[in-house]
Amino acid sequence: MIAFAGRYEVDGDKLIYYPEASWNEVWNGTTQTRLLEISWDRLHVRSAPILSPSTATTIVFSLTWDRAPGRGS
Repeated sequence: MIAFAGRYEVDGDKLIYYPEASWNEVWNGTTQTRLLEISWDRLHVRSAPILSPSTATTIVFSLTWDRAPGRGS
């Protein structure tokens, strides 16, 4: 699960958002930058590689959205 609310902006291939309320309270009041890619009817957003505090391995968070069929071109 992931949830947050706040302002955002797009700068080239970067999605920058400013969480005011978040499932991860540490994010509140910070700037979060993600890499953005749009291909056809799909939107990909992924984090920069980070070190997981629970496993001590490098991980990348990613989300993919698909456009609903019949909703635009």
